[in-house]
Amino acid sequence: MKKYQQKRRPLTHRIALFGGTAYVGIVSISAHDGRGVLLVASILAALVCAFVAVQTLGDSRRRSLALYGLSWTLAAADAGGHRVVFAICGTALAVTYGVDSVLHIEGKGGLAAPIRPPFRLERVAIALWAIAFVPAARDALGLTFGWPVSLVAACGFAMGASFLLLGLAALDRVRRSPHELGANVRATTALVFVGVCALSGLFLSASSPADRFAPLEASLALAAVIAAHVSEHADPGKTVKVARRAATITLFAGPVIFICAQVAQGSMLDARLALVIAAAATAAIAWAHRPLSEPMFPGRGRFIAAFVKAEEALTRLSGDDAIAAVLSLLRDPAGPDARSPALYLLHPARVLTVDSAGYVREKPGDFPPALLELAKAEPYATLRYVSLEPLYVRRADLRPISRWMTDASVDLATVVTHEGEAEGLLVMGLGRRTDPFALEEVVLVKRLCDKLASLCAMRAEAARGLIREQALMKDLEARDDEIARMEHAVSVLSAGNVAHTSRLAEPGTLGFYSPAARLAFDAIERRVQQGAPLVVLAPSGTDPVPYVARAHLGSARRGAPFVVVDGTRTRDHDVLRWSDPVSSPFTIAHKGFLFLQDGAALPQDVQALIARCLAERRPPFSHAEPLDLTVGLSSTHGLDVLPSLLEPSLAARLGDGMASAVLLPGLRDRAEDLRAIVTDRLAREGLRVRGAPVGIDDRAFAELLSYSFPGEDAELRAIATRLVADLVGDVVRASDVQALKLSDVAEKGHIFLVK
Repeated sequence: MKKYQQKRRPLTHRIALFGGTAYVGIVSISAHDGRGVLLVASILAALVCAFVAVQTLGDSRRRSLALYGLSWTLAAADAGGHRVVFAICGTALAVTYGVDSVLHIEGKGGLAAPIRPPFRLERVAIALWAIAFVPAARDALGLTFGWPVSLVAACGFAMGASFLLLGLAALDRVRRSPHELGANVRATTALVFVGVCALSGLFLSASSPADRFAPLEASLALAAVIAAHVSEHADPGKTVKVARRAATITLFAGPVIFICAQVAQGSMLDARLALVIAAAATAAIAWAHRPLSEPMFPGRGRFIAAFVKAEEALTRLSGDDAIAAVLSLLRDPAGPDARSPALYLLHPARVLTVDSAGYVREKPGDFPPALLELAKAEPYATLRYVSLEPLYVRRADLRPISRWMTDASVDLATVVTHEGEAEGLLVMGLGRRTDPFALEEVVLVKRLCDKLASLCAMRAEAARGLIREQALMKDLEARDDEIARMEHAVSVLSAGNVAHTSRLAEPGTLGFYSPAARLAFDAIERRVQQGAPLVVLAPSGTDPVPYVARAHLGSARRGAPFVVVDGTRTRDHDVLRWSDPVSSPFTIAHKGFLFLQDGAALPQDVQALIARCLAERRPPFSHAEPLDLTVGLSSTHGLDVLPSLLEPSLAARLGDGMASAVLLPGLRDRAEDLRAIVTDRLAREGLRVRGAPVGIDDRAFAELLSYSFPGEDAELRAIATRLVADLVGDVVRASDVQALKLSDVAEKGHIFLVK
């Protein structure tokens, strides 16, 4: 059933609208008074209006019903007899919906949208035509009841008041939102066309020999239809141009036509000649309407011309020249004293202006963050200061924007959008101009910004590239400085490591002349340079550290740390110390050499930990790099006992070193080195105790040379200390050596206890 009703509804509409119009037309033809051509033409026009009303009834109810009212008015064009009732009904219908359409004009919205509801002026239109309908119906029905107003007076009053009502509706719509884009243009255009139709109706009624109310009724109904169409469907930009041209032609050609008509009517001039003169004058005025309509343009068209020229400049120029040309052209209409238009770029935050000489000036600059989003929400992505004025008192969020626009003398801000992303903001002021920017100017400035968008995007990209380059250069410079500081720190650390290792190697700088010492050192140096595990077997009393330290100084890792772990020291027996990421010997010896002096004396768990870390190349704590170090171990035990003292996994890691263990010679095997060692020990001890070096004569050295030194280097140091402590003079004599009675304790080897 619903489907059937939907299919039948358009037919019902056609029957109702066409039937009513056809009925009025049949009545008019049956009672015509000799004006057949005019009557037939008006009825055909009425049927066309009815057809259009049917087609547009679903899209625009107000415009369709106003058009239907016009069809009744045209069908009863001569308005004679009872047909005047139909003419009154049709005109009333057109006026009612025309007024309603004007009152409900929709603009582009935004901040300037109206807040107050419109007055219900369409009810006044119904009341006006009800006054005229009563005497018309009385005369049509032949009734005799009295009515205080005659039909002629009632119709005249209703038509005049209806024209005024249409004008008041347009003025009310403008008053409710004087600065809303689109709405005020449509309302003003409707007002212009109502005025033009009123003047045309008066002219036709004054010159027509027929009933004088028929032209006025038709003009009034046509004015209502045009107002309804303009209010609902007309494009505001095109409409204002048509309205401006119509107003220009009416103002300048109307008097010419009226004069020609009056002259022809008075038989002072041939009617055909008067028609030709009027047509020629109208055509000339229509052709030259641009200079005549210049006062009707917003701001006398100066900004419009500037926007057009700026668009042309963008097609001819590129880069900064195009931006300079655009900003210079936009500056001219506001006057020389006005602030220069500015182009704000978002990324990076820069502002471009132009000076009086036409050169682009660039500097850092920004605008309130909320301004961009507010402008995006406005029609044509353009925020006008005139839209903020009525609102910033009530809305706190608009006050910073209003204050910034006031301080910067900005009356218009348009978002520059490229591929859907905002690239900048074009701002400009009115200068000495008092009226705000109109719809035509806003449309042109948005079109200009759209053409300027690609240029802004390229310039912003170039600016971002320059900023990135500058930032990269600063970063590179900072990195170079950091690298220099790190290199200096590394060199200082390396120098400290070398100094520390040199101090440990200092005892071994003398006495490497004997073949036994030389062979032992060469074997150690070879293993250290290869980075292979090193095992040194040294007799008790012989310090292997100087040998290994001197070999480390000759290797590729001479600047790396040389860490000595004393296996006899209880501090190095703690597993937690080896697992500490800060104080662990693994951390200190990373990239360097880890020497386990008397390594067999370390606890088994520590040895197992060392072996596991060496095998996995990973310390027992979190570390960014693999463990990288060379390991060495010394012991006073021979190869027959040492493997049993080491943890098996550590012994396995030192397997190659165990097979190539280096045996350090004792002092008894280094007779060639003894003179240099004794001389150095006595000189250093003399400086330490007496403040001057102490020497030794040949006989005293011969006494020492005959001694076997069972305590090795430790015993030699003790002997040098005793000789300097008991010495009288500055040279050690044979008697001084004999006084130590070395032969008495040679077999026991306890020279330290000799008094």
